[in-house]
Amino acid sequence: LKKKPRVYIFGSYQDYLDNLKRLGYNAANTGGIAVPRSARKPAEIYSFLSNNLLDEVLPHEITHLLFKEIVAGLKVDARVPLWLNEGMATYEERSDDYKAHVKVALAKGVLIPATEIVKYSSYPADLKINSLFYAESASLVDFLLSEYGGAKFTSFSKKMVSGGKNINEALYSTYYPRLKDVSQLNDAWLKFLKK
Repeated sequence: LKKKPRVYIFGSYQDYLDNLKRLGYNAANTGGIAVPRSARKPAEIYSFLSNNLLDEVLPHEITHLLFKEIVAGLKVDARVPLWLNEGMATYEERSDDYKAHVKVALAKGVLIPATEIVKYSSYPADLKINSLFYAESASLVDFLLSEYGGAKFTSFSKKMVSGGKNINEALYSTYYPRLKDVSQLNDAWLKFLKK
C-alpha cells in the first residue's frame, strides 16, 4: 500500500455498528469494512473484537486494499468487480470454509452459475445467498489460480479493473484457447469442483 492503512478495532459488535453508522456506513451483517484510500486520506479498516478477527476478518479486509492497489495501481476511482473483490478477499482468509460451502451447494443443486455470479453489482439481500455468493466467488478465484497460475490471474484482474475490458474480453485475451468466455469459465469451474 502506498500509505499504511488506519485500523480501528471496536470492543464489541454493537460499538462497531454504532460508530460506522455515525461515519455513514451500513455495517450490518459484516465482520469488517475496508475503505480504500482517497486522494486526501489513507485507507481504513474497521472491525471489532471477535474470535475470527486475526484469522479471517483482518486478512480479508487487508486483501481488499492490497488487491485493489495491485490491479488498479494509483487509480483511486477504479472499481474491482464485486465477485473478484470478495472472491480474492475470502480466498486469502486462513480458512477453507468456502470450499465446504460450495461442495454442499453443488451436491444440493443450488450452486449459482458463474455466469450469474460475475453479474452481481451489489450484495444479495438474502443472507444465505450472500454467503453462497462469497463462497462461490472465492472458489472461482481458487479455480483460476490453481488451474492457470498467479501471473495469468493478475493479468486477467488488471484487464478487468484498469484495462477497461469486460469479463469476456478479459477471459479471452488472458486464457484463450482454454477459456473464451464466461460460459466456458462456468463449465471448466464445474469440472474443477467435481474432481
